[in-house]
Amino acid sequence: MEENVVSTLAQEIVSARKNSSPLLVGISGAQGTGKTTLSTMLNDYLSLSMGLRVATLHLDDYYLSVKERAILARNIHPLLKTRGVPGTHNINQLNATLEQLKQAQTDTITILRRFDKATDDLFPVEKWQRFVGHPDVVLLEGWCIGAQPQSEKGLSIAVNDLERYEDEAGKWRCYVNEQLKNNYSPLFSHINYLIYLQIPSFEKVYEWRWWQEQQLPKTDNATSRIMNRQELNRFIAHFERITKWMMTTMPLLSDVVITVGDDHQWTLSSKNCHTMK
Repeated sequence: MEENVVSTLAQEIVSARKNSSPLLVGISGAQGTGKTTLSTMLNDYLSLSMGLRVATLHLDDYYLSVKERAILARNIHPLLKTRGVPGTHNINQLNATLEQLKQAQTDTITILRRFDKATDDLFPVEKWQRFVGHPDVVLLEGWCIGAQPQSEKGLSIAVNDLERYEDEAGKWRCYVNEQLKNNYSPLFSHINYLIYLQIPSFEKVYEWRWWQEQQLPKTDNATSRIMNRQELNRFIAHFERITKWMMTTMPLLSDVVITVGDDHQWTLSSKNCHTMK
């Protein structure tokens, strides 16, 4: 079933290409839905079966460093110490990478950033990836890709205890919303083809993300930490507002919606005519 979904999407992506500029494909969905798996399978299918050059970027790789988030936490709001929400990524560097890929020649080397979730910080630069050449397709996957900002009224009511007790005045969520509006939405507007993986319920995020946490590499690095269940639940609470908002809005904004079943199986549930430019 997954192979059928991937082959269908690959055909759609090929049909959407209009010129020599890289086609920017967004892959969006809540934590644990299989975005990384889908991007890997699409990369392999487009490159091996269709002969296209594909560069894959992960929004998670553009998280700010521990030190940078500590500055945000000190100057704006303590909740910004935790990676995840809009405002905790280096969007300028992501934009620069996308522009370099767009302008790349046959022998151009583009350095792709990498973030280590086990240490909650960037990998050393020598471990960053290198993409050589001019891509036909760029896959950009991330949990909030394509998300739209909320209205001021929508921000006024806390969605969980994290917001209720640690962001009582709403400063954190308003800052996140402004970042989404001013820095992320302009980036998302360049997406040519948007794929959204729709979860059955928000509760599934806890189950699937817990499984992901257990797969993080266990290292001897003293700074490497795997979250326990209580820490993970608090971490997920940072994502709840935007994830639930996306569950309502993204099916209308996306070119393709993939329904993710309780068993993690994908179903290509709809194809829309809307395409972001």
